[in-house]
Amino acid sequence: MPITSYIFIRFLSFLCSILCFWWIETGLKQRKINTVRMFFSLLMTFYLTFFFSKFLFKLPTLLHSPMTVIAYPSGTLEFYLGIIAMAGHYLWTNHTSNGGAELNWSIIRLFSAALFSYYFLVYLMNEHSYGDQLTFWYLIYFSSIVNNGTSRLTLLAAFAYSLGLSMTERFSDIMRIPIHPVFYIIITLFMLILVLSHGKGALWKQKLHS
Repeated sequence: MPITSYIFIRFLSFLCSILCFWWIETGLKQRKINTVRMFFSLLMTFYLTFFFSKFLFKLPTLLHSPMTVIAYPSGTLEFYLGIIAMAGHYLWTNHTSNGGAELNWSIIRLFSAALFSYYFLVYLMNEHSYGDQLTFWYLIYFSSIVNNGTSRLTLLAAFAYSLGLSMTERFSDIMRIPIHPVFYIIITLFMLILVLSHGKGALWKQKLHS
């Protein structure tokens, strides 16, 4: 499938994620608007870092042949830098805005829905090699829409699943960007830490007020 088709599917998957979130999510309209705005902000942070790193690492080529750099497929390092920038942006914003566990779950829901939609659409295009990613992102999405006890168990199941498949190196890319299989383990651990840390914080608050 041409690279332009994958770019279109990425755009479509993010759109599907936002539409599903808006339809399924309950609560105040302004809260949903703020969450979607945060989602856009995180995506912008990722892509700006992603492409800035790409141009920086290919600076000599950029000066002589800009179109070559634009067409050059971005690599693993640019992706990791984008993820680190996005995670830092999110942690800082969530801390200053006191978004807490509710915002954590909403952002997990949006990203996991986007990635599940992406792999589902690619799967429909007869690329049946992404069944593992479909299962993984479904587990993450499912964990974000069920109650707290089940959600943590489902995240643990996703962690165990990613751990097992990473050993076989069947997780080798994300949205066609090559990555190390251990990335799936790290990202699942990051989500678990976010959820469990806020869960403990809420428990301490309840004890203090009782």
